[in-house]
Amino acid sequence: MNNFHSFEINFTPSELYPPYANTINLKFINANNLLKVEFNIKYIGREELAEDEILDEGFSLNDDYNWNGSLSSAWIAPIQTLINKSTFAKEESEIKVLIEAPKIISGSPENIDEWAYFIQEVTQAIYETSGKEANLEINFIKNFPQDLVTVNLKPEFKTRKFIAEIEKNNQKKVVELKWEDLKNTLQTVYLPEYVYENSLPTPGKAEGYYINIGEGIWFKANEGVINLSDKDKSVSKLIEMFEKISKK
Repeated sequence: MNNFHSFEINFTPSELYPPYANTINLKFINANNLLKVEFNIKYIGREELAEDEILDEGFSLNDDYNWNGSLSSAWIAPIQTLINKSTFAKEESEIKVLIEAPKIISGSPENIDEWAYFIQEVTQAIYETSGKEANLEINFIKNFPQDLVTVNLKPEFKTRKFIAEIEKNNQKKVVELKWEDLKNTLQTVYLPEYVYENSLPTPGKAEGYYINIGEGIWFKANEGVINLSDKDKSVSKLIEMFEKISKK
C-alpha cells in the first residue's frame, strides 16, 4: 500500500465501565515526514454515577482532553506497517478506521488487539508530547552483599525509544532496548499484586529486591509485591527479567 496521507480512528473500548469508559477519536495527517495529530478523549456514562464514585477512582469531574499538535516522525513507519498488515471488515467493532492512502479504505481492523495496543501507545505519546503526563520510569534495586545493582527503565513513547540505565557495583552504562520488547516488559512489571499497605518511601536497607513502578514509592519482593496465588510465579518472573536486563 502507498504511504498513508491521512487516517482517522474511532475507538470505544467495550470492556470499560464508568467512570473509566471513554471514546477516543484520533486524526493523523502525514505531510512531508511531519505527523500532525488531532486527539480527543471523552469519558462517557458518568451521568449514571454520583460524584464520589468518580472521585474515589482517582478521576476529576471533567477528564475529557483535546490536543492538536505534531508527533515525532518515528511514529510514521510503525503506523504504515500496521496499516499494511491489516485487513478491514465492513462489520462494525469497537475500532473504526478511515484511511486515505491515497485510495480510501474504511472499516474495522480484523487484528483488533494490535490496533487497541497501538492506540494505547500513541495516546501515551500524545500525553508525553503535550506535557499532560511525565515520562514513565521504573526503578529496580538488587541489594545483597557484594552485589548491588540498579536498573532504571525509561520508555519514551513520544520518540519510541526504550532505555535502560544500569549500575552494578558503581559501574554505570546505558543500553537501548528493543521497543518491541516494551509490551511484555510492562506486562511482567504490572502482573504481580502490589500491596500498598506494605510500600516503603525509600528502598529498604535490608537485603532483597525492591521496585518502584513510577509512583514514587517502593515495594520489596515477596512483601510489598507478591504473587497472585500460591501457584503464581509472577514475582520470580519479574526478578528474572530485571536480572536479565542488568546483564546486557
